[in-house]
Formats: sequence, structure tokens, C-alpha cells
Amino acid sequence: MKTQQITKLFQKGDEVEVASHKIGFIDSYYEATIVSIENTYHYKIKYKTLLTDDESAPLEELVTIGEVRPVPPHQLETMSGNRFRLYDKVDVFSNDGCWFGFISGIMEKSTMSISLQLEITLHTLLMR
Repeated sequence: MKTQQITKLFQKGDEVEVASHKIGFIDSYYEATIVSIENTYHYKIKYKTLLTDDESAPLEELVTIGEVRPVPPHQLETMSGNRFRLYDKVDVFSNDGCWFGFISGIMEKSTMSISLQLEITLHTLLMR
């Protein structure tokens, strides 16, 4: 299991991203809010896009501090398509979360192809 080095402690109400360690979702991050600080090593969080099994409310979970990272800066203010190069590693928002991927093609100055390295996809390809 991959965890990041802890560089910041969060407070109740902080907006964060939480890493998933579930099969098929490894290395993806989901937006959440810190609900409470449970102890030295755990936060209780509420996801913004993930729901409970019955889909009646946002999912709440207890997570370790190593699974939490700050939300990135607003993308429209910080990114420009002209700054990316072929094979650059990127964090891409897709399917309610952020996934690691890389620039696999550049069609025009503002249009790129991005390949995501999803565990489930790699597993399916290896099984064929």
C-alpha cells in the first residue's frame, strides 16, 4: 500500500482528497471534507462524490492521515495546455475522482490524449 509523506495536518472542515486502496481504484483520489479528528493517526471524512451503498447520503469513513492530501489549486488558474509534453505524468479527474496517468498523445495545442494506468484495466489485459 502506497502512502504519502505527511507534510500537513488538517483541521475539521478542511477540503481534502482521500486515496483509495480498493481493488480497481488503487491510486485514485476522491474529494472529501474532514468531519473530525478521531485520534493522532485518523480522520473521519465525508466524501463529496461517493455515496453509501443505498445511495441515500454521502459516504463517511475513517481514514489514516497518510491517505489524505490537500486539494489541488483551481486548474483553470494554474494550468495551460501548452505546458504539457508527451509522456508527462498527470493527475486527471475522471469517474468522480482523480487518477494518475500520462500524456500519450498531443493532437493539437489544446487537445491531448491521456492514458490512465488503472489497475482493473491492466489486470484485464494480462488475463487475455
